[in-house]
Amino acid sequence: PANSGFLNEGTAVVLSWTPSGADYYGQVFGAPGGTITFGWIGSTSYPLGILPPGYTYAWQVKARTPSGESAYSSTWSFSVRPAVPTNLTATPVSSSQVNLSWLDNSAYEDGHKIYRDGVLIATLGSGSTSYNDTGLLEGSTHYYQVRSYRGIYDSLPSNNAPVTLSMDCFTLT
Repeated sequence: PANSGFLNEGTAVVLSWTPSGADYYGQVFGAPGGTITFGWIGSTSYPLGILPPGYTYAWQVKARTPSGESAYSSTWSFSVRPAVPTNLTATPVSSSQVNLSWLDNSAYEDGHKIYRDGVLIATLGSGSTSYNDTGLLEGSTHYYQVRSYRGIYDSLPSNNAPVTLSMDCFTLT
């Protein structure tokens, strides 16, 4: 991954570096289970696999040549954010209420953040897949998005779900 970059939950992580020796030893910090070490390996890449979201991971390697070991390389880092919610739908159920539903694709999120017209309106707990937005103005148009979050990391936004509420018609007599 790029230094200081972001990966999405479910992405297999492969570390790679420029060759400078015959064998390499490395370590990864920030994993929930502690430091991950690998080496001595004869390859210039190391597959970490799929890592839990909500963490920033830092890593470094050192090389071994016939004349000895190098110092550790510069430390690189990357963060893993939760998976994006998908299939967001916004259904008007009255002239003042919209019901939202989505598919929760994260196995590790702390919850979901609901946005109306780009403004955060609600924060829900883990495993949530619906929200009812009430007290809206009849005839108004709104655009909704949902993000998964874990700790300080938010997923990318879901699809945009637009909705226009109906106008109640009254007959005066």
